[in-house]
Amino acid sequence: MDDWISERPSNQYYLGELINIEASVMQFHHVPLRVLVDSCVATAVPDVNAVPRYSFIENYGCLLDAKLTQSGSHFMPQTQAAKLGFQIEAFRFQQGNSSLVYIACILRATAASAPADAEHKACSFSGNRWTAAYGADQVCGCCSSSCALRKGRDLSSEQGLQLERRVSLGPIVVMENDW
Repeated sequence: MDDWISERPSNQYYLGELINIEASVMQFHHVPLRVLVDSCVATAVPDVNAVPRYSFIENYGCLLDAKLTQSGSHFMPQTQAAKLGFQIEAFRFQQGNSSLVYIACILRATAASAPADAEHKACSFSGNRWTAAYGADQVCGCCSSSCALRKGRDLSSEQGLQLERRVSLGPIVVMENDW
């Protein structure tokens, strides 16, 4: 829901309506963790490799939808390291007749104390520039190219523990506006 506390009772949206999505990590008894969304892809069926498919978060946390479609999609400011929210405008695939959308994302949890960098960020495109959900906006500078860090150095001591998981949600039903 818009309050980011309660869960929406329905999976139905109208075209263009903002869908609130929150990723979180449980904090148990270890070092504080930061959750990141490395990538997300939408498909019309529950198969991440299906065609058509729309990759809307890529490049270690660059939310491309607003740049590609001039939508209002964006990451919310990350005020708690263990939670990261984003909004994406509801859409339908032009191919086929389905009103269903499935989303699969790769989430990563890393030490909350690790600084944002090219591979640990959440960036949105707004006002003709990239902005970061946490950290300084300069970590988003690679979003229009490639954000892979140069290899050849040991990142394990810099980033510490990292956990990765693929998560899915859907079906999301996207309806045409009748007005």
